[in-house]
Amino acid sequence: MNKFEKEIRNKLENYNAPVSSGAWEEFISKTHKPTSWGYKHWIISSITVAVISIVAFVVIDSINNKTISEEKQQNQQENINLSSENEKPIIKSNDSISSENSNSTDNNNTTTFVENNNTSNLQKNNTESTNYTVNKITESDFEEDNNIEDNTSINSQESGSEENNLADKLSFDIESIRSNINIINQCVPGLVEFEVENLSKNMKAVWNFGDNKQSNGKNISHTYEKHGLYEPTLTIYDQNDKVVKTRSFEIIEIFNTPVSDFSFDINNNFYTFNSFSEQEVLHKWELDGIIETERSFEYEFTKDGRFTVKHTVINNQGCKSTSSKIIDIEIEHNYFVPTAFRPLSNGINAEFGPIGDYLEDYTIRMLIFDRTGKLVFETDRLDNLWNGKINNIGEMAEPGIYLWEIITIDKYGNSKVRKGQVNLIGN
Repeated sequence: MNKFEKEIRNKLENYNAPVSSGAWEEFISKTHKPTSWGYKHWIISSITVAVISIVAFVVIDSINNKTISEEKQQNQQENINLSSENEKPIIKSNDSISSENSNSTDNNNTTTFVENNNTSNLQKNNTESTNYTVNKITESDFEEDNNIEDNTSINSQESGSEENNLADKLSFDIESIRSNINIINQCVPGLVEFEVENLSKNMKAVWNFGDNKQSNGKNISHTYEKHGLYEPTLTIYDQNDKVVKTRSFEIIEIFNTPVSDFSFDINNNFYTFNSFSEQEVLHKWELDGIIETERSFEYEFTKDGRFTVKHTVINNQGCKSTSSKIIDIEIEHNYFVPTAFRPLSNGINAEFGPIGDYLEDYTIRMLIFDRTGKLVFETDRLDNLWNGKINNIGEMAEPGIYLWEIITIDKYGNSKVRKGQVNLIGN
């Protein structure tokens, strides 16, 4: 028995109506001998009172039920708002849901209120009243309701994630960019390589070399034409030509390079080489497999041929310069050959042959021909020159012009051939 039923019962039990003694005696006298009409009248009256009582009870109950329903609905709304704020279960009301509640005690009229997981049921037999079902929220309901919020959150997170990924990617690309320089030659002309790694396709690298020149590119080289101090910089631009990164490098010093130049003097087969270079600390000469380190040096060529003389100078900074010259060498066997002689004159020109101080260093062969090409004299000794006779033992040769040929071979194997004419003067 609920609270409302208890309250009605107490009112009926405690109900007192005013009664007078005279009226009661009159009622007894009239009912003492009941008639058929009186009996019927009593039954009708009782039924009328009962009907009126039932109607009154139903009206009062309906009013109270409506009041309670309104209060409960207000509590439901408050619970819904409170659940939304505190992330508690949300009360749901829907006529169609009533069919899903198989555990309801009355299929015609069921009102269920949920407060803090406590459920109370109020049942009535009024078939015309609207069905209200307030279900207890389950975990599946939470999952279904949260899906919308989760989807919105996911979409928002995905959008933000794309932006963050883009920002992170850009940040990663910037942080991952590596740049360096490599000095190939620090002396004029100075050669330096510039390199950028991990540069995105939509970015460009602009190098400023510090000598009022610049260039674009990931891997480039630059030549410094003058000595001095240079501070290169690197600027990274994005696709909108916005600067995203800059870097300054250590100062590069390009040193001056000495100039190699030389000359040479010739004395027979002796060559003297002299350097014209200045500010150098080291000289290096390379010739025919030998190396000399003096400022100047002499060299005797002993063979015919083409030779390259290479001259290198190095300064205090280690900068060097090299020059070279090609020399064509033709070894000369120096001796003198007279153009005429007088046999048997007891003079200086009494014999014909080569004259010189270094003839002993050569192997010699001399041939004499007349105008017809006939061999007149031949010798391979310097102490046996032509005396004007046929083969130096026969008759005196006719005065006139004769042809000669002298072949000399020095100690280095160089062979030289000289040809000429000589006038034999008669007595």
